[in-house]
Amino acid sequence: MNLDLDRRVYLVDDGATTWGREVARVLISEGARVVLGARGEHDLSTLVEDLGASHAVAVAPGEGQAPAHLVACAEATWGRLDGAVISAGDIREGGALEVTDAAWTDSFQDMFLRAVRAMRVLADSLPAGGSIALALSTAVYEPDTGQAVADALERGLATVALELAGELGPRGIRVNGLLAGAIDSSRLEPGAVPLGRHGSPQEFARVAAFLLSPASSYVTGTLVPVDGGMSRFN
Repeated sequence: MNLDLDRRVYLVDDGATTWGREVARVLISEGARVVLGARGEHDLSTLVEDLGASHAVAVAPGEGQAPAHLVACAEATWGRLDGAVISAGDIREGGALEVTDAAWTDSFQDMFLRAVRAMRVLADSLPAGGSIALALSTAVYEPDTGQAVADALERGLATVALELAGELGPRGIRVNGLLAGAIDSSRLEPGAVPLGRHGSPQEFARVAAFLLSPASSYVTGTLVPVDGGMSRFN
């Protein structure tokens, strides 16, 4: 299938992660151009060199958390923007009773509001036909014991994504969630996965590319599990 990504421009807001790098690779392999951001002070110059400077650019370290910088970079470099993958990751450990008020507040700012701000900026920047993919996990369906903060905020973000799909649909902008599970996971035995193995970041990235592409032009307001069948009953 031709995903029709040639010359289209996408943001990957957390290119420093394994999944972010693979999403960028798949998009570029399909002919797209990519603007990379990072959460924190990550130097993405090596990744840009590897992907090819004519196909990828990176926002300066420290600016990757500001969605407006990514949008401005896309428009200044290639004169257009067609979509984005927004990461909602938070690895804070702790049960619901263990995490302090300050930790809850910090995570709400760094994870929840960060992703919501990014989607608001994209809503103001994308043309009809634009696509937003929010990278979440299957904890949206089934909490992962010991990560109460991330699980709670991810479920909230999934709701925001579905609400935005309704609000932006009349403008031709699509919003979907990607629920990663059992991807290169050492916490889960392969035999517990219906497919009998862990998934790879490349498999996650290919689904992300599809949801961003015009090939999925009638898909919006969905939460798509990429988990080998783990959440098949949800």
